[in-house]
Amino acid sequence: MIFRVGMVFVDNEQLKSRPASTTKVVGGTARHSPMTCPAGSVRPSATQLNSKSSSRTFVGRETRLRIKAQLFRSVTDAEYRLSVDSGLKVTRLWPSAAEVSAIGVARGGSIEATYAAPFDKNAAIVHLPFPLQPGSTIAFLVDRDPTIQDG
Repeated sequence: MIFRVGMVFVDNEQLKSRPASTTKVVGGTARHSPMTCPAGSVRPSATQLNSKSSSRTFVGRETRLRIKAQLFRSVTDAEYRLSVDSGLKVTRLWPSAAEVSAIGVARGGSIEATYAAPFDKNAAIVHLPFPLQPGSTIAFLVDRDPTIQDG
């Protein structure tokens, strides 16, 4: 698998990246991508963090993929977007926020499994406009055509 963290912004200010490292965790390997945050840019009050990452995984003949993101700290709100290459011949893209632990009342979240064509099976979004606890997990299930022979 190839994984790359793209641009990261804190309150609309782009951060500078430092060398990445990996750590073994239960079930796989975690990538630690530290960023240099300018002094004074993170305040105790709400801070907006925007990041973009890209990954590429060889899926061979796998017909079901599970892609997940987990929070390790509490956040005031979150939005996750996934787009899948049309070459994977996706038959269903299903986002899930079943493992989300809200802090307080959880109102107004949206989970959109599909967009309008031509993106109907290649993009999904999970929007959670409320505080989340550490350990909250967002998952995307990707089902592929079982007749795939590209492995």
